Amino acid sequence: MLINRLLSVCLAIFALNILGAEPATTQPNNEPPTTEFSPEQEGQITEAAVQELIDGIKLAGANKNVDEIIQYFAPFINSRVTIKTDAVTETIELNGIEEHRAYMENAYQTIQSSEALFDDFQINILSGGEMAKVYRTRRVNITTTEGKRLLVVSDSESRLALIDGKLQIVSIEETAEVDLRP
Repeated sequence: MLINRLLSVCLAIFALNILGAEPATTQPNNEPPTTEFSPEQEGQITEAAVQELIDGIKLAGANKNVDEIIQYFAPFINSRVTIKTDAVTETIELNGIEEHRAYMENAYQTIQSSEALFDDFQINILSGGEMAKVYRTRRVNITTTEGKRLLVVSDSESRLALIDGKLQIVSIEETAEVDLRP
């Protein structure tokens, strides 16, 4: 039973980890970034455009706005998350926007608070600007609405591409190690 609850919380954590979609502890800037491309950038992904997407997801996460977060997802997004605890390793796949939406909505209902202890992004532009990868390493303290305290260490890789001229996340792969804290 505890393992199932931990896995549920871990999936919520995965939702929060999507490129920074976590509730903020400070007042957010409510001006949404744009991911529109100028004519000279059209057809090419830039590091600035990827950073703008990350910032947009962070803002939407700070406002707990799942609809805004998923606007950055390709309709066919797929994710694979592997969650490791002392007792079990579980791999779950999410396919499409609606499955991602359900897990993010659960996240905002399951997690009372989170504190990033370490958070590092690396952006890699591929194929002459046709694709990008965002690597993220993170360590975060989580407190659930049930009062459980967790330490989560995760590594993720998100793949981005231009879909109909709009920069979107097409897939995410994440591994998270979760430990109960005293």
